[in-house]
Order: sequence, then C-alpha cells, then structure tokens
Amino acid sequence: MLDRNRRRFLKAAGATSALAAASLSVPKAAACYFDYEQMVADLPKLIASVPTIRSLTEREKIAHLLRRAGFGATEAELDAYEQKGLDRTITELVNYPVSEPKLEDAISKLNLRMDRLADVQTWWITRMVLTERPLLEKMVFFWHGHFATSIRKVNNVSYMLQQNQFFRSNALGDFREILLGISKDPAMLVWLDSNSNRKGAPNENYGRELLELFSMGIGNYTESDVKEAARAFTGWHVDNQKGAFVFNSRLHDDGLKTFLGRTGNFDGTDIIDIDVQQLATAKFISKKLFSFFAYENPEPEILGKLADVYFKSNRSIKAIVEAILRSEEFYSPKGVFTMVRSPVDLVVSARRLAGGQINIGAMVAAMRRSGQELFAPPDVSGWETGIEWISTARLLERFNYGATVAGAAANGTDIVSQARAKRIVDPVALADFVSTRILQRYPQEERRRYLERLARESLGTSPNNQTIERATRSLIAVITATPEFQLE
Repeated sequence: MLDRNRRRFLKAAGATSALAAASLSVPKAAACYFDYEQMVADLPKLIASVPTIRSLTEREKIAHLLRRAGFGATEAELDAYEQKGLDRTITELVNYPVSEPKLEDAISKLNLRMDRLADVQTWWITRMVLTERPLLEKMVFFWHGHFATSIRKVNNVSYMLQQNQFFRSNALGDFREILLGISKDPAMLVWLDSNSNRKGAPNENYGRELLELFSMGIGNYTESDVKEAARAFTGWHVDNQKGAFVFNSRLHDDGLKTFLGRTGNFDGTDIIDIDVQQLATAKFISKKLFSFFAYENPEPEILGKLADVYFKSNRSIKAIVEAILRSEEFYSPKGVFTMVRSPVDLVVSARRLAGGQINIGAMVAAMRRSGQELFAPPDVSGWETGIEWISTARLLERFNYGATVAGAAANGTDIVSQARAKRIVDPVALADFVSTRILQRYPQEERRRYLERLARESLGTSPNNQTIERATRSLIAVITATPEFQLE
C-alpha cells in the first residue's frame, strides 16, 4: 500500500486533477505513485548508475543519436534508419535537404501571424515536431541558447524571427560567418545596447559577451582586450526604421587598437578575424557543442581533437558536429541516458514519440512552467542545464504535461493505434510495448512492476479496443513522468 504522505503530496500538487483533465481512467494509485521529492533525489543516482550499462546495439546507437541530434525517433523511424545503418544515418543528418515542402505546406495551413510572439513560437515548435531535418532544428535550438537573446528586452518579434532564420540558414556553417552575422543581427544589437556604442563613449556589452560567452571564455583575454573590442565595434548599429544593421562611420572609432597582442586600425570584422584564429576559440566552441550533444566537461584530449577539426575544416561547425556524432565517446556509457532533458527537449520529444494532435498552447505553457520559454532566455548566459532543470515543482509540471500528451492520444497516436492493431491484451507485454517506445529502454524494476500493475488494472478482466486504448494512454501519462524519461 502506498504511504499516505505520497498521496497527500500529489493530491495537494494537483496531479490527480491533471489526469482527470486528460479524461484518463487511471487507477487512483497511478495519480499518487510518484513521490516527487524522492524523484529529485533519485535522478543523480539514476545518472550515476548509467555507466554500468552494457555496450549498445546498432539500433540503440541510432536511437541515442536521434535523441541527441534531434528530438527522438518513433519505432517506424528507427526501423527505417536501422536499414540504412549508423554511418549513413549520420551522413543524412548532417547533410539534410535544403527545403521541406511538406512541412512548409503544413505550416502555411496554420494561418499564423508572424508579428505575434505566440504565433512565432507555434511556427518553431511545429517545425521541431514535424521536421524531417531534426539536426537542423536541434542546431537552431543550440544557437538560440548560445547567443541567448530575449524578446523581453528586444521587444520586436520581427527581429527575433529574423535571428531565428539566421540560425537556421547558418546552423552548420563557418563559425567566422556565424560570429560576423550575429554581430550585425538587429535583435542582438538591441539586446546588448550596440546603438549606444560610439566613439568616445564605447559600450562594452557586446565586446565583453563576444569574448566571454560567444567565442573564447573567461581567462583567455584581458580587460584591455574587451575595451579594444568595444572600440572596434563602435558605429555598428541597428536602423530601427529599416530593421537592419547599419554602419555609422561618423560614430566609429578609427584609431589604433591592440587586441589579443595585435595592433591595427581594427573594426568589428577584424576583431572577429583575430578571434576565430585562437586555439582558445576552437576549444571553447568545441566544448560547448560536445557538452550539448554528448556530456559535460569533456576530457582535454577530446577538445584537442575537435580543435584540430575546427582548424582543418576552416572553422566548420558541420565538421565538428559530425566528428562528435561519430566519436566513440558519444556512444560511451558516460554519454548515454546521462543528460537531463531541457523542457523544450522533453515537451517536443514526448509529442514526437507519443503522437496525437499538436496542442501548441499546451506545449508552450508546459515549457514556460518548467522554466524555459522560446525566444525568452533569462539572460545573456542562456538557460541552465543538467540537474538544475529538476525540482519538485518542475517535475510536477513535466508530469502534468505527460497527462496532456496522453489525452491527445484519444485522437489516435501511433502507439495507441499499434497497441489496438496488435491486440496487446497481456499487461506485461503492453507495459513493455509502451515503455520501449517512449523510453527506448526498460525502466528500473520497481517502476516496471508498477507499470505492469497499472496496465492490468486498466485493461480489466475483458480487454477490448476501448480498454487497450485506456491502458495505453494511462501508461503514456505515467511513463512520461518517470525519472527515466527525464533523461536522454
């Protein structure tokens, strides 16, 4: 019997009402099974236990690849990629097609107004859910966090959309061109006060963040370098009437500047040209990418190899990402199921894996309540990562979203349709069927036994299509609330 404290905790938190809102006939035990405070404590233990897992099969490697280099793959997608093999799958991911006519057609039917933030969020989330170019959208998400810029200060939806499209056009491009482009990006120029950067009164905001957060990292430059970079970027302004970058030569400091040991009549382009030649820059962006795709704090030898790729490929982000995705470390026990899903990753992945109608409003709300809203990072350093995403309140929001996903299953998801078509009436088989498609692994034994019990109670004594659907939806709701689903 589950203890009363757990029941009291979740009842107070509203988990029961969330399941009811999704019209799920879930046994009462399901709504009060999870002790969220215990889950917060369990996640680090679960992460620490992962390095003992066995070697991955090729299918498991592909599933891992598509979780990290996208937002997860359905069983049908895994079948298709397994036929191609890991090597070809990576090749296709990094060499994605230029356009997606089906996606654009689907988006056009939404009749969005692209001058409204909610509609631009809908536009991007729809791309994440429906795209056949998962790495592209994952890279746009990466750059959005790397060059964190918020609508809260920019206050111009058009500028935010323009920046997002810049990331999409240059997702795997030359890092020099990316830095140069973001230095002229209207949203970034507003975000870091570039219009107040002028000769005689340089504003150091952009020059500092360029070196500290965007390219080199603390310890690889001096305060003098920041000041000289700021002088070089004087006159790099935004014309708010035209909504575009403008170089105001009258306000540009054209005097001699010394930056990273070199002296000249530098402007912003010169600063970037010097910056991207630095070993520190190569290692900094390599570390940021490796930490995003594989695991945090990569070993020095890994960064050394990726820095070599950076220089040999003329700063190609595509070459660095491909090297990461092909590395042994990426598929090592240290890298598999050890990363806490961000709210965006969790919400989009749950929707892609479970299927059903897209409820963008519910997705945006779930992301926001879990601590992450697209186009609104908290500050220039971007969002937190890892275990910092996990708290009792945030886990509850994640659980409530799982109930929303399960509710959408009433409209016929792949998993529900398949369970009905296969007539899976054995509770053990049904619990494993849903677990392996949502989690892409089995949960820990205690939770696995609970899921079997939940399936048995939901199926009833005379299973039919209705009870199979009810049980499958109940399992989706609960599985997306497990500690295992918080990790990718």
